[in-house]
Amino acid sequence: GGEKNKELDIDYGGITVDNIEQLRKVNLACFPVSYNDAFYRSVVTLKDEDLCKFAYWNGFVVGAVCTRVEPHPDSPGRSRLY
Repeated sequence: GGEKNKELDIDYGGITVDNIEQLRKVNLACFPVSYNDAFYRSVVTLKDEDLCKFAYWNGFVVGAVCTRVEPHPDSPGRSRLY
């Protein structure tokens, strides 16, 4: 129908030890690789919680983003997101 350009109301929320299993389920459903337990432990222990977030629509998790800051290998003193 005519709603293809309708904007979705998306909320964002932190990923914590209490909801980390939801991230595991999202990743299993979306990616052809499996992340190990160390990855999930690192997500909940990152100091900057804005680097990993769930996307919520209508109260349901519909996506997630996880990133980290790394030193740039070709530019000493600079960082990049991975």
